[in-house]
Amino acid sequence: MATYVEEPRVTINGQNFTGASQVRVFHDRFGFGGQGAFSNVNVVERRRHSCGLRIVIEQTLSGIHTGKWQGIEATG
Repeated sequence: MATYVEEPRVTINGQNFTGASQVRVFHDRFGFGGQGAFSNVNVVERRRHSCGLRIVIEQTLSGIHTGKWQGIEATG
């Protein structure tokens, strides 16, 4: 979280998480840090865009679906 700006935003599957507390909730629920809906989380950076002080990073997130995610039960 220390690398994020003052008012960060993460968008995944069309859902926005805005602000440090919401971004932290997303990370926790997804599975970063060993808890959440996915285990063995892997992040691949696809593209990086910058304009002035803003940076947008396009990533592909993957992992093993081991817990409920956005209403979907674990599929393995």
